[in-house]
Amino acid sequence: MRLGRLALFLNPSRLFRPSAARSAGRASLPAKGTSGSRGLAGNWGLAGVITSMLVLSACGSSSGSAQAVISGKLAPTSASELEAELKMLTDIPSFTAGWKQATQKDANVGKKYSPELVAYALQNRYFNALIQQEAKARKLKPADVTDTFSANLAQATPGGKETLDAYPAKYRDDQMLTQRFIEALLLDAGGDPKEYFDKNPDKFTTACVKHILVATEAEAKKALTRITGGEAFDKVAAAVSTDPGSKDSGGDLGCQPLSTYVPEFSKAASVAKINEVTQPVKTDFGYHLLLVSKRDVAKWGTDVEEQAKQAVQQAGVEDIRAALVARAKAAGTVIDPKYGVLNESGGIPQIDVRPTPGASTTVGLVPPS
Repeated sequence: MRLGRLALFLNPSRLFRPSAARSAGRASLPAKGTSGSRGLAGNWGLAGVITSMLVLSACGSSSGSAQAVISGKLAPTSASELEAELKMLTDIPSFTAGWKQATQKDANVGKKYSPELVAYALQNRYFNALIQQEAKARKLKPADVTDTFSANLAQATPGGKETLDAYPAKYRDDQMLTQRFIEALLLDAGGDPKEYFDKNPDKFTTACVKHILVATEAEAKKALTRITGGEAFDKVAAAVSTDPGSKDSGGDLGCQPLSTYVPEFSKAASVAKINEVTQPVKTDFGYHLLLVSKRDVAKWGTDVEEQAKQAVQQAGVEDIRAALVARAKAAGTVIDPKYGVLNESGGIPQIDVRPTPGASTTVGLVPPS
């Protein structure tokens, strides 16, 4: 399973990789919306968490230093451990170059580490522990490594493969382990791909559809009478349809997966007789007349299995999100305010940059050499 493709349907806003956007189809027939963003690198949704916030997650746990940067059940971290990690990262030239390219900021501020880098390293420790604890609580085994894991991890890392190769082996392996646990969590939450395929044929059916959209049922019936009376569907669509994206092309929406459309429209397109105009179909956008010229139902195979796996993982996202939020709240995490702030304002908590960044933000950190 490519984490890059996971990121597509989980709507990330990625720090080290441009956000991938997928068209929702015609403006009049969108799928449901997705969440926004917040914080240092944004509230990415689960995929954003797994492919950006966890890329630099730290190995090991606090040795119990009196100066605790993170305390609680998740990723307890001492100042000395944080300092060692920051030094390791900033000693890698490809990392610092990649960081600046992606964030437009230096990893260092004068002789200290930037507050953004400090918060980023802390939140990666925090989320790494959160993911691994949840996976282990469910008694999950890490998903199998595939050739795409390393490629996606490199793509989400400042400096790419050069940085990954420069990481200490244990540190690098820990990043991979977290990614493998993420896929295992998603699959566990979503269920069996074949079962999902069998129960959701519309998700794997492509239909070539034209439609006419009007405001009222009476208008739809009037348009239907014109068509049954002999006028061409394309001509009536151009004359009366209120969908600006398709009326000038005779109402043509092209050939799309039925899952592209809102449920009422999708259901009607899945049962409509080929080349016969439907009765009016009501959606939140108005009333539609549909003309389906072709409909293909996918057969189970390698490509479909991959699509089903993605759909299963997407279906499980909210379950995972709720579990992570509950686990995070029960952890009793406290962040030393000199280093960052635990943001619990919505969704999965994350560690943000201190509200008043500046030279004093990194007090207590050993300046980089």
